[in-house]
Amino acid sequence: MSDEMQYLMTITTEDNFHAVAQYDDLTAQYPQVPEILWDQQALPHLPQQHRRRQHWVKNGTKTTVTGYLKHRQQTLPETQLSPYLAEYTQLQAVDRQMAERQQVQQQHAVQQQAQLAEKEAAAAWQAADQAQLTAEQQLRASTSYQTYLQAVAALMVQHLPLPQFKQRLRGITMPPALGQLVNSYQLGVMATEFARAGQITATRLQIVPRYLVADLNRFSRQLAAQRQRDWDDDVFNATLGFELTADQRRQRLTQLRNCWEGRQLSDACYATLLRLRESWQQSPVIPATWPEKLRQAFQVRLAEQPATGWVPAKKNHVTPSQLRQLITPQADFATVVAKYHRLYALPAATEAVTLSALQRYYLVKADQRAGRAKATELLKETVDD
Repeated sequence: MSDEMQYLMTITTEDNFHAVAQYDDLTAQYPQVPEILWDQQALPHLPQQHRRRQHWVKNGTKTTVTGYLKHRQQTLPETQLSPYLAEYTQLQAVDRQMAERQQVQQQHAVQQQAQLAEKEAAAAWQAADQAQLTAEQQLRASTSYQTYLQAVAALMVQHLPLPQFKQRLRGITMPPALGQLVNSYQLGVMATEFARAGQITATRLQIVPRYLVADLNRFSRQLAAQRQRDWDDDVFNATLGFELTADQRRQRLTQLRNCWEGRQLSDACYATLLRLRESWQQSPVIPATWPEKLRQAFQVRLAEQPATGWVPAKKNHVTPSQLRQLITPQADFATVVAKYHRLYALPAATEAVTLSALQRYYLVKADQRAGRAKATELLKETVDD
């Protein structure tokens, strides 16, 4: 039974059997009265300093209503209730203001929490991106990464059949960090694309990091360009090199024909390559039937020939095995340098290092033959001090 029902049962006595009807009339006129008297959750946002006013309103209202219901009356206690109702209206206004203020504070708190969450998420993403970028930079700068991609690029520029490419690929040790980024299937797709288009975009391979694709494409294109230049140098020297015999020329051109670059030429081209030297002194003309790239390669190298004599097309790089071929026990350093300049034209910085290495080799060998290696080393240490 509610507090209101218990109150009405108590107030309805022999003195006034009409108390309930009078109560209904009163609450119909003043609907806030039941709220004041019986609603325990009324004015939930009212500040503590206003609670005494609320108690005053409740007590005064209850006293007035009780006095009104004890006796049969036709007139509502408007005058007696007015101060309490007016005060309650003011308390309701205070309660609404506090409710609105709390709502604004809650919204502000929610916004702050959302902003903080966004900042934390952004910081987390930034930290993750930075960590990924750092890992990427460390990987790309590592010797194992560079060595592996260069080895794979060396396979790609050979234009091997796909099964053979994959078989050779298994013989190259992949760095553990790369194993999470690319696999043999994806490398096979890239090798097929490079064989077809001469470059690697790997647009079908969305999960492969773009930097890895770009690096492998760069290594492959650079190596392919170097191989093509080497082949152009070799075929030029084999065709017009006056120091070769006919059999040597045929053997050398056959070797060049068997590589991928050589397989791009027709049989007719090789027939003219074999005969070109004999006809060159009478009619020094590049055959018009040759492919344009081959004609351009010969024209560039012919333009570098001196007015008299003959020099081979110079290589723009040198391998360790080629350096060993330059060195002969009988030749002195000056002879080796002259031979080097006849065969190679490296960038200035690389050439300086190469010639310095050759000179050091000959100095060491000369000291060893003369039995002064130890004395030379001791004197060198004295000079260094």
